[in-house]
Amino acid sequence: MSVIVKFLASLEKFIGIDQLSIEFDTAYFTLQDLFQKLAPIIGAKLNYLITEDPMTLKPEILVFINNKECQALQELKTPLFDGTQVTFLSTIHGGSNSFR
Repeated sequence: MSVIVKFLASLEKFIGIDQLSIEFDTAYFTLQDLFQKLAPIIGAKLNYLITEDPMTLKPEILVFINNKECQALQELKTPLFDGTQVTFLSTIHGGSNSFR
């Protein structure tokens, strides 16, 4: 099972990855599970996407699951399936130093 992850606009530049595929060993996994898989790949830059305690999405980061904003779904508990596309987009742009 795999999920396609895309980082758009300033996040692509900041993280240094535009797209990757994340493999899962189980048929059921969630957006929160995806963040745990992303941690060793993007390291400390994950802190720009989520807060750790409690794990929540940062308000300036939009997360789309198959083109639907995850807050309209089940947020971090949204189930992901084989072939799901998860897209990250920052609402901050235009010269902001937010990612430094």
